[in-house]
Amino acid sequence: MPPTGPQSKTYLFVAVLPYSGLIYCQAFLNMKTPAWLEAHIAAFAYFGGVVQIVVPDNPTTSTHRRTRGDGERVINARYQDMADHYGVAIVPARVKKPRDKAAVENAVNVVNKRVIGYLDAEVFETLDELRGAIAERVYEINYELVRADDTTRIQRFDTEEAHLLAPLPDARFEEVEWKQAKVGRNYHVRADYQHYSVPYQLAGQILRVRLTATRVTIFNGSELVCEHRRRTGRKGQYSTLAEHVPIQHHNIDGL
Repeated sequence: MPPTGPQSKTYLFVAVLPYSGLIYCQAFLNMKTPAWLEAHIAAFAYFGGVVQIVVPDNPTTSTHRRTRGDGERVINARYQDMADHYGVAIVPARVKKPRDKAAVENAVNVVNKRVIGYLDAEVFETLDELRGAIAERVYEINYELVRADDTTRIQRFDTEEAHLLAPLPDARFEEVEWKQAKVGRNYHVRADYQHYSVPYQLAGQILRVRLTATRVTIFNGSELVCEHRRRTGRKGQYSTLAEHVPIQHHNIDGL
């Protein structure tokens, strides 16, 4: 039966280590800078270390031209901040030079066959469900698929490549975005098209909202009000903490 509800387009991010061919692949809802940075951070965590050089393609999320028609592309500031945090050099692939990114071109072919090819007929209710299915396919590629030399990707990585990676920093890089938001009569603030509760006594006030890739933290001036896990996926979702709801609404909301 075909899906009848709203559908979301997703994009696959693919990273690969050049010697072992170990692949990281995951789905994101867009190709904007927060997703681009989060994909890199997740890839470093998956590999368990940091490479010396990252060779990305040239989407606008990674590089830009200083002036129209300029042949040189400059690394975007937020991307460079992430690179500095991890101590990695960013060397974008040259335009129309596929040999600069031969390893990832090969990895994309593998993903097309063994991830997209296996899942394209499936229907997933949530982004997390899709990501779980992708993770299973990537596990098979890295841990179970035996190549011509009778090794798996993870075997070659463990024996000959893992020790070349630099250790992960103590804290992961988090991009921070600040917004101001007015609390609605339903004691929720709206941020990035999602809704997060605050104590109902704050209805009508203007609060400061701090957003990272994973958390939403709300302040009244400099005072911490509350924190929520950041909602992703379908717009208009609600994150409501029971302690924020007035007692007369508990039975209505099932709290």
